Amino acid sequence: MAISPILLLWLLVCSFFFGTAVGVLNDVFRLSRVLLGVRYSKRRWEGLYRMPLPFLKRPLRSSADSPTARKLLPVLIFFQDVLLFVFAAVGTVVLNYYFNHGRFRIFTVLAVLVGFLIYYFTVGRLVMLLSEPLAFFVRACVRLTVFLAFRPFAIFFDFFGKNVKKIKENIKKTIANRRKKVYNIGKRKEMMRQATQGFLEITKKRRANE
Repeated sequence: MAISPILLLWLLVCSFFFGTAVGVLNDVFRLSRVLLGVRYSKRRWEGLYRMPLPFLKRPLRSSADSPTARKLLPVLIFFQDVLLFVFAAVGTVVLNYYFNHGRFRIFTVLAVLVGFLIYYFTVGRLVMLLSEPLAFFVRACVRLTVFLAFRPFAIFFDFFGKNVKKIKENIKKTIANRRKKVYNIGKRKEMMRQATQGFLEITKKRRANE
């Protein structure tokens, strides 16, 4: 079956833009890695990670420095690469099926590759150039927000933990003083009752003697 040259041209153009879409997806994956602590240009933005953050008074640690991140990041990168290749392969097949009745054209692969490489070495480089300071800014803002949100609770628990002994002693003293006060009031009432009874008995005896 003959294929219209216009459809072949559309296949070429769509393959090129699909290659650009693959580049965009690749950058999304790379940006997620940067947010998780992967640094593609350590020397260029090293000063950011040495600068102490306000309120925290210490630099922002990279997430990739933790042992858990070191184990999980390679797994994440592997699955992201697999998804990227699957997306590129399936998309190329769909383009050939839609525009070329399922017949494979080698130029579609070349167009996808050219679109990916042009994006990767132009917009992709710009994105990655700005990704690390932007990721640092986002992570720093999140860290400061969490710190400021939980700081009052931390101060309260720190104060409570340091003064829990004093608080317990004060509570015990307060309870002891209250009991003593209640005891003294009861004792006074009992003494007054006994004194009153004694006075009445003496009065009765005097009247009886008279």
